[in-house]
Formats: sequence, structure tokens, C-alpha cells
Amino acid sequence: MRGTNSGLAHGTSGSPQASLEQEIYEQTVRQNETSLQQLTQHGELVDPSLVTEMEKHGYKFHKEELIFTTRDATGQIVWLERGNKYAGYEHLKTRGHLQHLAHYFHVEEAIIPRILRDVIHSGKVISNKIVERNGRKAYERCYEYRNRKVILAGIGSNGFLVTAYPKS
Repeated sequence: MRGTNSGLAHGTSGSPQASLEQEIYEQTVRQNETSLQQLTQHGELVDPSLVTEMEKHGYKFHKEELIFTTRDATGQIVWLERGNKYAGYEHLKTRGHLQHLAHYFHVEEAIIPRILRDVIHSGKVISNKIVERNGRKAYERCYEYRNRKVILAGIGSNGFLVTAYPKS
């Protein structure tokens, strides 16, 4: 005869397994944030010559919040900065795009900025159209990367990477 469920079965709230899974998840998030901080502090993804060019052209950006800078096949400078829940890295994080990209590329979330930079820099632009979002013109670009991966990116007319996610 089966007894009553004590609430400690796998996957239930309050179970040791759920607590352990939450702890592992929180540890992964902390590691990802630490890795991202190290990347941005050392500036290894930010090309100073592109920053100088962005300043020269009067682009509006926050130098201290840059995560990466690059130039894509169209010749446009594209950059990612921390941003907010509507655009940039924070948008990628809050909308779940970082998680989707990490799953898509089979990597940790912390290296997604490096991968996005590589996709934009080395990827082939297979679609490029101008769209209007909230009264602003932007580019919607699809990149083919290493002959198989396709990323849809929303890029402001000034080059700010608003969003990116895998396209099926």
C-alpha cells in the first residue's frame, strides 16, 4: 500500500533535489556573471580603434558598458553594451535569449557575447532588411555562421545590438 506523499519527492518544492538544482543554477548564474565581468573589465572583446571611430562619428553609446565591438560584412560597426530590459545584454538575459543561444551553440551563457561577436564579425549576412520599430529604423539581419548556424539580430541604425536569437 502506498503512503502519502511527504513533499520530498524529486522535483517538488522543498525537496532536497529541487534545492540542489536551484543551488547549482544560482552558482552557474554567478559564474556566468563573473566571466562576463572579466571579459568586459579586460576589454578583450572591445576594439579600441572601433570605439575611437564610434566617438568620431558621434554615436551615442556608454563606453564603460561596452561588452563587444566589431564590424560585420556590411561594413557597419556593431556593438553590444549592457543596455536594459528592452535592448542590449540585459534584454538578451531577461528575455531568455542568452539561454536559447547557449542551448543552440551548446555552450555556457557566459561566452555568448564572444560567440555573438564572432557571428557578426565572421558570419555571412544572408538577409538584411530595414524595419521600423517604435518609430525608429533598424536592421533585421540574419547571419549564417560556420555553414549552419543562423542568428537573427536586431541592430539599431547606429550599430547598437538590440537583440539576437537563433532562427529555426
